[in-house]
Amino acid sequence: MKRLLPAAFLLALASPAFAQGAGDLGRADANGDGAITRAEFDALRAASFARLDGDGDGYLTEAETQAAGSRAQRFARADGDGDGRVSRQEFLGQPPRAFIRFDANRDNVLDSAEVERLRAAMQRFGG
Repeated sequence: MKRLLPAAFLLALASPAFAQGAGDLGRADANGDGAITRAEFDALRAASFARLDGDGDGYLTEAETQAAGSRAQRFARADGDGDGRVSRQEFLGQPPRAFIRFDANRDNVLDSAEVERLRAAMQRFGG
């Protein structure tokens, strides 16, 4: 079984994803209906970028992402233009791999069962 990405990059790049881990899933459900829509997930990714961007300059450095548990290869993959930093656009432009992976019925909504599977996977892999 492939190892899931660390929490910071799992949900945020969610391609690669988020700093507070499985607990952030509850915050993603903005309307409190127990499901997470793609729009809610994308909003969480944007908030995750802001949280990871420690100096607030609009870019993530490798040091900032390493502090959140990401590896250099994941950082390099997110750094689309190869300038040594990940812009907000690069960060949010990554496909939301965690969302895609756990949206079993492909309806662009993680229902409560799908959310629980994602939460369990994050906890299992240190997120």
